[in-house]
Amino acid sequence: MPEYRSLVRAIGVCALVVALVAPVSAQTAGPIGVVDLARLQANYTELHDRERVLGQWLQAQRAFHDEAANYIFLSERDFSEVLNLLGKPRPLSAEDEARLQELREVSNANEQRYLNLRAMTERDATQAAEFNQLQEMYEARATTLQEMQQSIMEELGERRETALSGLMTLVDEAIEAVAAEGGYQAVIDSDAMLYGGVDITDTVLERLNEMAAPAVTPPAADDAANEDGAEGGGQQDGEGG
Repeated sequence: MPEYRSLVRAIGVCALVVALVAPVSAQTAGPIGVVDLARLQANYTELHDRERVLGQWLQAQRAFHDEAANYIFLSERDFSEVLNLLGKPRPLSAEDEARLQELREVSNANEQRYLNLRAMTERDATQAAEFNQLQEMYEARATTLQEMQQSIMEELGERRETALSGLMTLVDEAIEAVAAEGGYQAVIDSDAMLYGGVDITDTVLERLNEMAAPAVTPPAADDAANEDGAEGGGQQDGEGG
């Protein structure tokens, strides 16, 4: 998923800024170190571990959202029940599976009825009322799904920030430590170095991969989007069950 790829880009920007913190002085002896940020990002183990976990979380939330979308022609009460069932640990019980199947069939039947009514060039009063009710049902559920999607993206931002914060500090520390040990007067991004410099990327990488990364405490439980969805499904939108 493209959303969590900015985790890698942010590390690169951070490393560049940190590397340029120390002022360059003409009187200061020592070589200039060069760090290839692209190589640093590609080989920083902890970064990619966290990237993978974040991607798995996003994939799970989207799978939940997409599955819920299959039940869009349901009343508020029934849709809320669907969200609760989908949020349960797998595998589901035979009873829960049967209930989900039953609700799926109800949604499919309502959708087919809606399509049939929409295709009519003329509708009597009863048909018009039924069509309007089904359309309002669809629009209400679509709104709930949009709110779920927004909630997922907001939590993704929180999780990304949490996952990144500790690693940014480690990148700072690794570059500064290697620079100090090697007596470098400055360390800059290889893209900004037109000529010369000593490539210390591998040394920084070795230091980074040896350093213990801080534990990540997610901003919410792993099933937070499911819980948010279940709450969203219970919102009042004027429908009966």
